[in-house]
Amino acid sequence: MSSIKNIQYYSELSGSADDSIDLAVELTDGRIFLFVAITPQHILTMMATNYKDDLEWVEQGMLIVRRIDEECINAALEKCLSYGIELFGVEQKEYE
Repeated sequence: MSSIKNIQYYSELSGSADDSIDLAVELTDGRIFLFVAITPQHILTMMATNYKDDLEWVEQGMLIVRRIDEECINAALEKCLSYGIELFGVEQKEYE
């Protein structure tokens, strides 16, 4: 089973319970997957603002976490690995 080699965050980890962050995960087998880590509160915020006229918000690669920090994101990624990360992330050929 492959494991995490590197995580690249596309902005700074806020530690917030109302935020999101884009990230790329490189596995030891060389595959790269993109994710958006997002908190439940930020989902509510986004549904009330950016998606206020929509009935849904569907996005591949969404990780729902308690806070935008390493502990929560790593726990979510490890869970994805245990089920098969390709079911959750968006596979890329290289870092964007």
